[in-house]
Amino acid sequence: MLYAMMIGVGDAIGALAPPEVIVAYQLPGYVLLNRGRAGAVWISADPAAGREDMPSWMVVGVRIDMAVRTGNEDVWRDESGLEYTSLAEEGAGFISRTRLIESICRHFLAWVNRWQDDGFRPLHDLWVQRLESGSEMVLADGSIAEWVGLDEDGAALIKLDGKPVGLLPNEFESVCGPIGLASLEGRH
Repeated sequence: MLYAMMIGVGDAIGALAPPEVIVAYQLPGYVLLNRGRAGAVWISADPAAGREDMPSWMVVGVRIDMAVRTGNEDVWRDESGLEYTSLAEEGAGFISRTRLIESICRHFLAWVNRWQDDGFRPLHDLWVQRLESGSEMVLADGSIAEWVGLDEDGAALIKLDGKPVGLLPNEFESVCGPIGLASLEGRH
């Protein structure tokens, strides 16, 4: 679901924002606007479910900064060197929260339906196309994992200690640290 939501967010912003706004993704779930970090998508699922099991519950969260925030200008770049930005800063401040949420929901549901009908491949292809080139995953301990690709089930293939490892989207937080609201709060 993480990839369907990220694509839904990207399609929604692409449909509503001026054509100059380029949407890209950065692992483990960041949404970039014109190479600036503007939000994140994250997933939580039933921890009791095994790796091969269908979880009894799942939540996909989204945060997109709508307006320029002030108060912590000293925290302007993240650990990857990308600047933070917002829809307003990129020329899309006219988009209302309601319009954005409606558009995200429509695009997300369209991609979930596509996944059910055609399998994961169409999502894989579009998500990888929008992935920021040279993407790496910053792990919770500060080390950097090399991005290898996505497998057919949506596991992120990364190299840890020189060995390829597959991480499912609901495992990102345990390996990379929090990427949801907590990781974005410190800069406001």
